[in-house]
Amino acid sequence: MRERGMTPTDARRLTAADVVTLRADQRAAAAAALASSLLDDPLNVHILPERADRLRVLPGLMRAFVAYAEDYGTVTTTAETAGVMMMLPPDRSRISTWGMLHAGITRFALRAGPRAFGRLLRAGQWLERRRFRHAGQPHWYVMAQAVSPDHQRRGVAAALMEQALAIADADGRPVHAETFTLQNVRYYERFGLRAIAEEEVPYGPHVWVLARPVGG
Repeated sequence: MRERGMTPTDARRLTAADVVTLRADQRAAAAAALASSLLDDPLNVHILPERADRLRVLPGLMRAFVAYAEDYGTVTTTAETAGVMMMLPPDRSRISTWGMLHAGITRFALRAGPRAFGRLLRAGQWLERRRFRHAGQPHWYVMAQAVSPDHQRRGVAAALMEQALAIADADGRPVHAETFTLQNVRYYERFGLRAIAEEEVPYGPHVWVLARPVGG
């Protein structure tokens, strides 16, 4: 079904050719797309159990993540900011504490409170240790990917992923990611990523660690 107000041209399926580097004037929209798409993601539910808190706090947290990815990796989107892909390159795939502070993560701590901030730090550090243990080599890291609910089923996610994988393949490096839902595992499998481990985040959700060799 075509979305209200969209023309037939607007409703066409996007391709990797439609993917562009995020502009400064798109940052707020990118953060909003991430927050709305990942509102009920199991990891975010673990960090902020109350939905009202997620609605209030997640946009700011996602803004910090976007700023970090711009500083240390690549952030891509489409002309209408329909979705976002954040990737960290092999030489910067280990997340920097100083970098996150510079990106504004302290504002999340102030708004969410110390308990939520503690859950975020513990989960993030645990996930990073597991990722590097399973990776065993330099890799591109899918820090986050999301499509705004208003733009789903138009091939936005596939366009973003295909362009990101092309970057990694050109660099001759594998790609790693993690996800917290089986539905997303099936999505990643379409692009050559396979679950190489399943674990439980301490006191948190189930996580699948995924990897894709060069060229899929």
